[in-house]
Amino acid sequence: KFQGCQYNMGQTLGLNDTASSQLFKDYTIMYNTFLYLFGRNPGQTADMVTVCNSLETFNLCMHGNRGCLDISNLIKKTDINNAYAVEATYRQYSSFNCGPGINTLEHEGLTCPQRVLNTKANVLQGCVQTYITNVANDATNGCKYGQDLMNCWSSPFQAASCRQESGIATWWACEQNKVFVKTTFPSCPLACDEKFGPFFGASASWLDTNYKVVEGEEWFKMPDTVEKRDGKLVTVEGV
Repeated sequence: KFQGCQYNMGQTLGLNDTASSQLFKDYTIMYNTFLYLFGRNPGQTADMVTVCNSLETFNLCMHGNRGCLDISNLIKKTDINNAYAVEATYRQYSSFNCGPGINTLEHEGLTCPQRVLNTKANVLQGCVQTYITNVANDATNGCKYGQDLMNCWSSPFQAASCRQESGIATWWACEQNKVFVKTTFPSCPLACDEKFGPFFGASASWLDTNYKVVEGEEWFKMPDTVEKRDGKLVTVEGV
């Protein structure tokens, strides 16, 4: 049942058979495909709707068998880090981006946030990979890394030249990452401001240290990474 539903979802997304079979094993396939399609055609919703339809069709197909998506079952198919990241990506889109998220963008303006997704995908992927590495090595501080992810992922939206002052894009970026983090760490006290996204309180000055423009080129600094070396945790400064 699961294999068939997964295959159909992959077909809807335009993936080949190999990638389709890995959708729930390697989080980067689902994550990068959704990210790419959401930003592919700025100003257009067609590709966003493709993502949302693929999830809706999958959910209908899995009706009555949703237990397959429980983390305990996902772990049987892959390693624990991919299992949690797949579940978080699935929730990020099914419960936010394909619901309140897309409605907000359609109402407030699609083009700017989609352009950021399109041109800054490598930054956004770097943010989430840093988070996953840190949580894998130091889950006790998951909430801190979750806040870092929200700050990191929201930065290109806050810094975007196309952003309107009243723009909701930073909130949208923040909110979907809050969903991503809370899937794994439901009790984290994370919040997104409608105007400033995650950039208030202790995170108000994040961009001062993690963003700069050099000769017209934007640079986004990744959060520090925690690595395990000889059984000890070592902090490596983000680049």
